[in-house]
Amino acid sequence: MLNKVIFAACALALSTSPLLAGHHKGPMGPPPAGIMIPLPAGAMMPAPEEGPDKLADFVLDHLDKDGDGKISKDELLDALKGGMPHHGDSDGDSDGDSDGDSDGDSEMSGISEGDEGLESLPHPEECGETLTSSEMGPIAEGVSCGSSDSVGNQLNRTVCNLAPYNSNAISMPEGRAADCFRIAAIKGNNITFEIVKESDGSVIFDTSMGTIAFDRLVLIGEPGDTVYRINLTGADEADASVTLEFIDHPMF
Repeated sequence: MLNKVIFAACALALSTSPLLAGHHKGPMGPPPAGIMIPLPAGAMMPAPEEGPDKLADFVLDHLDKDGDGKISKDELLDALKGGMPHHGDSDGDSDGDSDGDSDGDSEMSGISEGDEGLESLPHPEECGETLTSSEMGPIAEGVSCGSSDSVGNQLNRTVCNLAPYNSNAISMPEGRAADCFRIAAIKGNNITFEIVKESDGSVIFDTSMGTIAFDRLVLIGEPGDTVYRINLTGADEADASVTLEFIDHPMF
């Protein structure tokens, strides 16, 4: 269980994330610090000068579903899942969480190596078993995302416009999360990709959702462990590829 004092950190992340989001540089650039938890429609954050206790009470009011005065793991999981961008039914409906992603940069159909913020990135290494094997281990350890208190392993996953390397797995053990996603390397134009949960095929993210959804992306290791798959779904060039970087860390 997490008491309201500990959970003040989440409240502070909620109160600062809109400001941090304004400092992005280009498509899918460095994400804001902290884990994103959406607020209910119409909810108003307490003023910062009211102090962390007020923020903690605010978060507790919205996340403590059973009224026991504590935030359980299940309640935290529900809140984090609410922050995951996702498709709705097959007819294209989605829930209200997509409101904040309806601005212009959410309309892009793909990303290209010449896009603003991506033009200086390197090309990914050549697709093949050597690259796949090298990405099984961390690029770096003890890495934090911005000013977040979460520290974990920095990992890369590359997908290419060539089967079978057009799909790559992210395995999340129970109690761990992956966030702080960014594009680390790219080759080609109009690259589209999606991230799906392998167990049921639900789409957690695809490039049509835009940069804000990518910045807020969080993958959670649910009970029994969870496998997500990054699938490259389209590109102009046959040799196109993209590398995603993220931080895998313990949950609170």
